[in-house]
Amino acid sequence: MCEPKDVPERKRTLRREVIARRNSIPEEIRRTKSRRICQLIAEEFNRVCTAKAHPTVAVYAAMNSEVDLKDFIEHAYGCGARVAFPCMNETGQKDKDEHSEQRRSKSGHKPPMRSSMVMRTVSCRQYCTQEVPFITNPIRPYATNDAAVRGYPAIPPEEVDFAVVPMVAFDDSFMRLGYGGGNYDSFLSAMRSGSAIIGAAFDEQRVASTPVESHDLRLPNIAHA
Repeated sequence: MCEPKDVPERKRTLRREVIARRNSIPEEIRRTKSRRICQLIAEEFNRVCTAKAHPTVAVYAAMNSEVDLKDFIEHAYGCGARVAFPCMNETGQKDKDEHSEQRRSKSGHKPPMRSSMVMRTVSCRQYCTQEVPFITNPIRPYATNDAAVRGYPAIPPEEVDFAVVPMVAFDDSFMRLGYGGGNYDSFLSAMRSGSAIIGAAFDEQRVASTPVESHDLRLPNIAHA
């Protein structure tokens, strides 16, 4: 087992390798695999959210060669879900309206990294007819009071019933390797007990073992194809 000081470098190396492998998947195959993964996510969503009329669903806007959630997002809207997308806050900012206090994780401890990511709700009409800024450019940070995001209310992690999580890599134990910002580790640890979490990845992102640090979270489920 490697020393803890070696883990960050091992993560960086693995990210480069897996992202290159994911980028090499032909576009048509990536689209086909994305559709299959969306089917698997929709099946899990239907299974766990049938009792709630309007569940809150956290998704993401695919960047580069990530799994495209378009089919599942449309399914969630069709089921009457409230759908939220990640929006990056400017460095050091929190959402003053709904995220003014640092939340504690389920274990009672503060998340190891302060998240600069909030989830903002996007209506079906907005999704279909508008250029939503943090969907068009998911990594651009916005100030809390920026007029560009004012029409998309932020929601706290505790309100999310079903979250779909992107990743760089995963192993057979469903340990996730993210992009290194700690945003999802913080967000997922603040979700309430009983909420459903599922990762989305291509089979090409599977690795023998992911390097682990104390703040890293194992996912309960990953849809992959």
